Amino acid sequence: AIYTAPASATLALVFVAGYIESSIYGGKMTMLDMFEGDGAKRNPGDLDFGKQFLPKDAAAAYDLKLKELSNGRLAMLAFAGMVHHYLVVKGPLFPLIPEGWTGPQGSWNLDS
Repeated sequence: AIYTAPASATLALVFVAGYIESSIYGGKMTMLDMFEGDGAKRNPGDLDFGKQFLPKDAAAAYDLKLKELSNGRLAMLAFAGMVHHYLVVKGPLFPLIPEGWTGPQGSWNLDS
C-alpha cells in the first residue's frame, strides 16, 4: 500500500504517527530518551485510551488482554501464511478469487 499511495499521503501518515508517538512520550524523539522516566512505565502499544472499556475485575481484564494478544498473533500468522503461499506457488494471493476478476465495478445498477 505504501507504493500505491501518493507520496504526500505517505509523508502525512508518517508525520501523524510520529507526532502521536512523540506526544505520548512528552516530546522525546529518540529511542534512548523515550524509555526513561514515565516512558519506562508505559506498556508497549498502550496509547492511554480505551481503558474505560476494560472490565474492572483484574482477572477479567487480564483475560481480555490475553485474548486480544492471541488474536493479534493469529492474524500475523495468517498473513504470513498468505504471503508464503504467494511466494511459493506464484499464484493469486487469495486462491478463491478467480483469475482476472476486477471486482464488482459495473455490476451494480446504481442508476435507480
